[in-house]
Amino acid sequence: MHPITRSALTFMVFTLFVTVGMSPPVSAQQDLGFRYIDGKCVNQEGEEGMNPDYPGQCGDLRGADLREMPLEGIDFSGANLRGAQLNNAKLRGAIFFGAYLHSADLRNADLRVTNFTDASMERVQLHRADLTGAVMRGAELSRAEMQQAILRDVDFSEANLQSAVLYGADLAGADLTRTRLNRAMADGRTVLPQPLNQSDLARRGVRFRG
Repeated sequence: MHPITRSALTFMVFTLFVTVGMSPPVSAQQDLGFRYIDGKCVNQEGEEGMNPDYPGQCGDLRGADLREMPLEGIDFSGANLRGAQLNNAKLRGAIFFGAYLHSADLRNADLRVTNFTDASMERVQLHRADLTGAVMRGAELSRAEMQQAILRDVDFSEANLQSAVLYGADLAGADLTRTRLNRAMADGRTVLPQPLNQSDLARRGVRFRG
């Protein structure tokens, strides 16, 4: 058992209230009114800022321990999740539009049909995560670790996957339109989207081993 952190407790209270159809108390939400608008987190006065420990838009969740938490469908647009621990979390349908997830741990997470449009995800850990049907259009995924991840039907259009690790990943049906792939790493187990083959991706800078 890992200790319950303040951020994890906040999420537990938040999800408990939502589950029973009630509005969470202000003290649990830590909501200062900042929302993600036109690429910035602003309040009604136009001031920029973040919502401390808030499980939603513009939440400051740096380093939060949210392992195995039920977070399906939550809107994390503009949130700062740098270094957050989200391995094994249930995030199906969650929204991370413009969110910051540098070095976040999402190993084994359920990320089906999530939206990571324009998210910053350098060095994110996605080992064995299920991202089936996710949208990662324009996302920054340089040096992301996606070994054995399920990436079926993911929209990677205009995303940056330079130096990403794709060993054993399943990219069947993925959209790699204008995706930057220079120095990305794959191997013989990596399932490629048809009609692309190893030669096609090698010409775009992907390095294959095995």
